[in-house]
Formats: sequence, structure tokens, C-alpha cells
Amino acid sequence: MQDHADDIEWVGSTFSFSGEISPLMGNGHWPRSNSAASFRNVQYIDRNGKGYDPPMGSLHAFESNKQCYRTGVFQLQVQGNMFYYGGPGGCTG
Repeated sequence: MQDHADDIEWVGSTFSFSGEISPLMGNGHWPRSNSAASFRNVQYIDRNGKGYDPPMGSLHAFESNKQCYRTGVFQLQVQGNMFYYGGPGGCTG
């Protein structure tokens, strides 16, 4: 990573103790809903402060528990690149 990052992450996480019910993520809505929590104006910023849109297909979601939480599809929009995320939680671990 001498002159650039090899990996950039936008992360959402929740925590519950073993045996307890997991909390909601974001506002608790599934990402297929336009009322779900979102990351907006997603950009890479270079060392000079200039923003760049991530190339389509370059972003990949990791979802550790799809029964409780999900990540929506990355969308290019006029008002800024974005994706929805979240879920109701309710899982036990």
C-alpha cells in the first residue's frame, strides 16, 4: 500500500452476546425497501482530495448472516452512488 489502498470497506455491524437475540441493523428495514438505511455519495478519495465513483462491478458485499441482515445492490444515481443495507435482526448466536 505504498501509494494506494488495496482494499476499501464500508461496514455495518451489530453485536449481541452468545444466546441473546441480535439487534436490528440500520433502521431495521430490509434493503429492498427505499426506507432502509443507506450509504450515499460513495466515492474513492485520492490523496489530493478528489473524489472518484467506484467502477460498477468493483464492489462486493459480504453478509455474515443473511437471515438477519442484507446489503442491497450498488446503484449509480444522479444524486450520488449509494446502496441500502440492514435488517430486523432477531437471530441468536
